[in-house]
Amino acid sequence: MLLFLKILPFIVTALIIVLGYYTNDKKRKNKHFKDDESQIEYYKSIYIPIKFDRRLPTIKKNGYKLEDIAENATIFCYDNPIPSKDEISKLKAGDLVKLNFVDKNHEVERMWVRYEKYDTGLHLGILDNDPFDINKLEIGAEVWFHSNNILIIDDKE
Repeated sequence: MLLFLKILPFIVTALIIVLGYYTNDKKRKNKHFKDDESQIEYYKSIYIPIKFDRRLPTIKKNGYKLEDIAENATIFCYDNPIPSKDEISKLKAGDLVKLNFVDKNHEVERMWVRYEKYDTGLHLGILDNDPFDINKLEIGAEVWFHSNNILIIDDKE
């Protein structure tokens, strides 16, 4: 009984922390629900599907494909807003963009690609990460991608 009385304050403190976190998390989610809904509606209103282009990677040809981040933003919210058309149009050689690479098992690996140039509807970059799981891909590989594939831009400014 004495041991129980000694650890009781720790148990009560832990319960207070857990309940406080749970309550704040519920409030945060409810507070932002309308914002999330309007953000999703905004992305739905501006979404333009990616047209077929032989330069884009496919599972069959390359062992991976790139996730359509813009399409996903019409379904759920990412932690941060996805880059706008204006931000994407300001990309310059050397900027880093984060893309989601999807393998044949539908596993996603987020990797940085160093931006090189824009050419007739697509962007070209050089993989700046060493992949863990995608066998046909190595650091330094050329990657063609669409604006919809960009999750994050790091322009080093």
